[in-house]
Amino acid sequence: MNSILIDVLSFINGLLAAVIIGFCAVYGLVIAESDASLENLFGLLFGGIVGVVTAAVICGLVAALIQIERHLRVLARDKNSFTL
Repeated sequence: MNSILIDVLSFINGLLAAVIIGFCAVYGLVIAESDASLENLFGLLFGGIVGVVTAAVICGLVAALIQIERHLRVLARDKNSFTL
């Protein structure tokens, strides 16, 4: 049951990263449109870069924890199959 929950969390983590990047890119575009001195493309790119950094920090931590859990699962399985 735990492995199913970890897999679901991994999927949700990927979706969350995409949502964060998309939201930040759109927010950068909106800010650029409201300021006449900024280009729309600049706002979109800057927002996207901020989104990637934010998603890497937030979702990267969750992904690292998921990866650690998967490695521990493999080690536990190998330990049970190892006999002298």
